[in-house]
Amino acid sequence: MKLRGILITALTLAITASSYAQSSFYRPGQYPSLRNLNGLPGQAYGINRQGLPDFRGAFSYSTPVAYTLTDWHWVLSGTFVSNNLNPTFSDNSRTGGSDSANGTAVLQIGARVGKFGDFSYGFSVLSSELDNIGSAQFTPTQNGPVVFAIGVMDVSGSGGTSGFGNPGDNDSSRSPYIVGTYEHAPGTFLSLGYGSTRFQGVFGSVSTPITPRLKALLEYDTFHWNQMLAYDIGKVGKAHFTATLGTQAGRYAAWAISVSF
Repeated sequence: MKLRGILITALTLAITASSYAQSSFYRPGQYPSLRNLNGLPGQAYGINRQGLPDFRGAFSYSTPVAYTLTDWHWVLSGTFVSNNLNPTFSDNSRTGGSDSANGTAVLQIGARVGKFGDFSYGFSVLSSELDNIGSAQFTPTQNGPVVFAIGVMDVSGSGGTSGFGNPGDNDSSRSPYIVGTYEHAPGTFLSLGYGSTRFQGVFGSVSTPITPRLKALLEYDTFHWNQMLAYDIGKVGKAHFTATLGTQAGRYAAWAISVSF
């Protein structure tokens, strides 16, 4: 069976399995504010090996890929994750309720570091209270089929570990990691990494095209499986728009819009 068929089958199985296993993210050591977009490359937009935004490139949601933005390309993204399977369009994460959601806005920018490689920095606003973090990634210049990168999610460690007002939320959430990305076939990418703190071990993702303008993502974020579909909306001038819709852990609706330049 081809990898694309395996991915579609795995998406179905992961949704079914995770719908029985998930409990609330708002508990000690669950990092609820860092479980969706958090300022790392490839999150809710495609990026190719050359470090350019590209819908045909590697794609993720809450974990990084090894390709890093370069040459002053930048991306604006926003996402909401609901408390149930109904997509929500407002951030009420402090008050809770059946219609509440956790919203995040991100600005990422990348630059070339001479002959040494590419460096990107992402600034994320985690809620309507304007609490924020910065995340960084560096991809050294390298050859070979697998590209490796190192990075830190939440450089300052201020993103929180358990949710607003919960015990332990003031503990550091600084999360260093290493990740590798491999293009198995044109448009099909496998990423595998290891990190500490929020990552708590091994994470990974697989993204593959279904049609030229639609791709599927299956991601393991070290807590649960996330399942997403991304759609290439197209360009308006130099701006390229991507829409993402799916679930976290099979129980929480998530959507995102990204615009890359």
